Amino acid sequence: MRRPKRYNRRTVALFHIAWWGLVGILTLIALFIPVGASTTVVLALGAAGMTFEGLLYTLAAP
Repeated sequence: MRRPKRYNRRTVALFHIAWWGLVGILTLIALFIPVGASTTVVLALGAAGMTFEGLLYTLAAP
């Protein structure tokens, strides 16, 4: 059985920055949408972000 590919810390850091940059931009866009919609968007992004973080740390684990 093949060992899963491990990503180095720099790659993970870049993914991390890119992801939260995207979340930040979308959050800023969401601020201009009426409150109900933006809250949903921000919560959805937050949940997706946490899932993504978990995935990244799993991949980056030594």
